[in-house]
Amino acid sequence: MTEAEGGIRYTPTRRRMLRDSMFGALGIVAAACQAQLPGSSASPGTATKAKGGEFHGAWPYVLPPAGHYNYFATNAILSGSPYTDLFIPSLGVYRWADAKWDYWLAESASLNGNDYTVKLRSGLKWDDGTAFTSKDVVTTYWIGRMEGFGIWSFIDTITAVDDLTVKFHYTKPTSIGERLILRNGIRPDKTFGALAKKVQDLFAAGKTTASDEVKAVRLEKDALRPASAPSIGPYKIDMASVTDAQLSMVRNPGGLFGNSVNFDKILLWQGETAQVTPLVLSGDVDYATHGFPVATDKQFQDQGLKVIRGPLLTGPAMYFHWEKAPQFQDKRLRQAVAHAINRAESGQIAYGESG
Repeated sequence: MTEAEGGIRYTPTRRRMLRDSMFGALGIVAAACQAQLPGSSASPGTATKAKGGEFHGAWPYVLPPAGHYNYFATNAILSGSPYTDLFIPSLGVYRWADAKWDYWLAESASLNGNDYTVKLRSGLKWDDGTAFTSKDVVTTYWIGRMEGFGIWSFIDTITAVDDLTVKFHYTKPTSIGERLILRNGIRPDKTFGALAKKVQDLFAAGKTTASDEVKAVRLEKDALRPASAPSIGPYKIDMASVTDAQLSMVRNPGGLFGNSVNFDKILLWQGETAQVTPLVLSGDVDYATHGFPVATDKQFQDQGLKVIRGPLLTGPAMYFHWEKAPQFQDKRLRQAVAHAINRAESGQIAYGESG
């Protein structure tokens, strides 16, 4: 086994090596997915491009009939995973290493006064042949207002200026505006447009998310069960392949980067940590984001697998119900406890290097 660039776990003898990280908490760069042939001496920056083959991942997706394809409702298949970026990508993603935005569905974006204007890529089509337009973005964010998208704390309107231009109007400035606008998966107007119009009309009439009328629209939205997973990205879910063991994603030529990604197929194993661990150890999974225990982490390292330890600042914690204990209402006692616990040591004991 050899370490791959970007934290991908792979087996050189089974598939082409990966040069760039495709997905995950560190960001996906679907347009730049490039493969390196086994045995190549090329450096990561000059790897030989090669197309075809499969990428193998894993995710504990919910199976039908509980699992479905409404990506504005609970239990949508692959919802919450890094793989949704491959079929309902966002307008852009921040490339931390270079401190800049990579535009995906957007072509560019700019702030002029209180207006944040997004220009969309032209020529993209959903997997059903419907053209991708500003309507899809506007619909996504109006449904998002009902769903609590954070940007609505800072804007009052979103307007489709033309088919490929969307304008967000700020009512108050915020340093996280770009993140709240650019980093939400875009859903199709064809599916949610009628509901988005209802939401817009209700908010224009002074209703709020707490009103009965908006709650009724939310229930209507939750009950939607589209016949298939929409895709405006480089891949689409092959619904016939969805089983309790795995599912496959195949190319979506008309979608974002559909003709430039290098893998013909994405295969995702279904399962939590217990099911996925042996697949990683056997080399059948290229990349997994599951919470592996310290002993398993050590096994991965012994096999030469690379473990990404991103600064996500998440994980378990110890909390005190100080509201119910008078002693803990004195912040000095809480501070004393914080000083008494060696957090670095306890984190390392629980999670090894990741702690």
